[in-house]
Amino acid sequence: MIPESLDGKRLVLFGAGHVGQELLSHFPMLNVLAFADNDVGKQGTDVCGVPVVAADAIAQLDYDLVVITTGWWKSISAQLQALGIPAEKITLPPKSILAIHHGGLPFSHPATKQFATEVMQQIADVAVIHDVPICLDFGTLLGAYRDGDFIAWDDDIDLVLTEDDFPALLRILPELKAALPALPDTIVNISLFSNDNIPAAVIITFKNASGCSAIIPFEIGILCRVFEGGNFITKGYGTEFIAPQVHFRSYDRISFLGREFNIPHQTESYLRFVYGDWKLPKQDTTLADYPTQEPGYQKPLKTSL
Repeated sequence: MIPESLDGKRLVLFGAGHVGQELLSHFPMLNVLAFADNDVGKQGTDVCGVPVVAADAIAQLDYDLVVITTGWWKSISAQLQALGIPAEKITLPPKSILAIHHGGLPFSHPATKQFATEVMQQIADVAVIHDVPICLDFGTLLGAYRDGDFIAWDDDIDLVLTEDDFPALLRILPELKAALPALPDTIVNISLFSNDNIPAAVIITFKNASGCSAIIPFEIGILCRVFEGGNFITKGYGTEFIAPQVHFRSYDRISFLGREFNIPHQTESYLRFVYGDWKLPKQDTTLADYPTQEPGYQKPLKTSL
């Protein structure tokens, strides 16, 4: 189903990379006039049968909305407004439709939720055996702390480690991969993302085998938080999420899904920093709802494990 905010609109997708292409591929009924991209190597080409133009060519198109599909939304929004594009014609799509399930609800699907629970239990067990202090973060933390469960409309599972502990995760990845539960007709992929040869994120994806629909696809992101400028910041995987250092210098503990997990110290203060009124359930969040900063663009190196 086309997202209501985009239905019937003449669109320009800003970002001709993987995310924008996946969005168009999953929602081919979208009326996309063009991709826009700052990469001069892409300008003048076609992507998915759609022309790619420079940002300053958008004004010549008869469009309704420019949809930013990259993590660098602040700088791109400023760039577009400097080019005379009204702020009300610039939009960010909900994070969920940019995820691998494109707006599906994995944790509202009983089989997927049960599978995700078993996966999290195995991750917790392996982490305890090897003393790797994996910590819940973002929507997974919010669901565990507020609801004692996955959030029904959440789009992924969020885990983090500090830069001091991240190498320990890398050492146990082969054992972690072997410990993950298997489900018929599904495929598990583990990828490592690095910048400047510095590992920064492990992404575990769970998808259906071709022609199967056993689960709603979902992913687990295990990000590295680096101490910088008085904050712990996620590094190397697009937009950088900021957190005051007090929350990741030490951890509290929570019982979740039948296991014990680390959670940021002074959890309610952290949730307030990230979400504001964290007690009020909110759907269809975008990157604009989070405290972030934008690094200079650098494409991460992806290594399949």
